Amino acid sequence: MSILDFAQAGSTADTVAIYDQNFDQFIPYSRPMKCSVTEPTKNMEHPIETGSVITDHRVIMPVEIDMALVLNADVYYDQYQQMKQAMKAATLFYIGTRTGIYRNMMITDIPHEESPDQYDTITVNIKFKEVQLVTATFEPLPARKVQNKDNASTKDRGQQNSKTPTDAKKAQAEQSWLKDWTTPEGF
Repeated sequence: MSILDFAQAGSTADTVAIYDQNFDQFIPYSRPMKCSVTEPTKNMEHPIETGSVITDHRVIMPVEIDMALVLNADVYYDQYQQMKQAMKAATLFYIGTRTGIYRNMMITDIPHEESPDQYDTITVNIKFKEVQLVTATFEPLPARKVQNKDNASTKDRGQQNSKTPTDAKKAQAEQSWLKDWTTPEGF
């Protein structure tokens, strides 16, 4: 049995598979031929006064997966279009391998080969990269770190009474409005 015969015949369970967010298999008629998983880290090195270099911490980089697939001859055009659409839409996938399930994987590249040897199908080397989602948090600066005290946070200050604007503040606001009204951009 040749590799193409195996790819076209299919199997009952894939040991390497691509799943969407609902755990439905993505491009189920393709057959993975090879899967290369890279889980890189980067050591942060710093020179010191003696000329030596020290490493004080490391950064865990996103997982990268290269997967060689043979697409089914009957539906390879449709499957390739699905891959292109998922790449353009930044769709997140789960990649199941023998060593584990990798989440939040996005298609970054879809190189493929077309040769006369495989007249009725194509081989795709699809590349994925992990998306590391981070939730940003914003907190107000304390009043002592704000340059203009009027911009400081009023949280935890209790109920404040409004103040009547001074003549200087009124003049400043009026001048600002007049400047905006007389400039050509104001129209």
